[in-house]
Amino acid sequence: MRALAFTFLMLLPPAAAVADESAFTFPGDDMSSASRSGDLSASYRASDEGPLRFVVTEKEKEPEQEKEVASFDFLRTVDGQWRDNALFVNNHIGSNTSDCLVLTKGEQAYGFTSVRSLLDRDGSIDKASDWIKPAQLAPNAEYHMICETWESDNKIDVAITGNTGIEAFKYHLRVDLSNGRFSFTK
Repeated sequence: MRALAFTFLMLLPPAAAVADESAFTFPGDDMSSASRSGDLSASYRASDEGPLRFVVTEKEKEPEQEKEVASFDFLRTVDGQWRDNALFVNNHIGSNTSDCLVLTKGEQAYGFTSVRSLLDRDGSIDKASDWIKPAQLAPNAEYHMICETWESDNKIDVAITGNTGIEAFKYHLRVDLSNGRFSFTK
């Protein structure tokens, strides 16, 4: 009997192989995804004409309703991942461009900030001379900035991939959302 129980346990997938419940893709099987605390929820709305709408809502205590706190339009697909009440969303804009947006809360309101704009904010993108920057690419080149996972509450691992038309490139960064600084990880 013990051998049978041990064999059964060995057949279970390791914890790392289990899908992250905080990750989502829209459009997909689900139309919404709640933060771990349940205070915020992400969803999308289809329209008969035009783009899809990505919406983040917050639960209100009185009365028990939800209010929209941030949104943007998207044309193809988005995928993202929650970390408590923090959220990143990869907007797959077209076949040659993707960008990562991070839900941030200011003093009064939520909003989305592009990781690309965070990296551009203090010129740190231009200080890194050993990698290809978006401004160096031809208009038809590929450039994908994809947030891959939360490293901590304010750090995200980001992959930048693409093709200049002459050569392919791939970089892995760890981006500190509090100051826009980054370091290469691979």
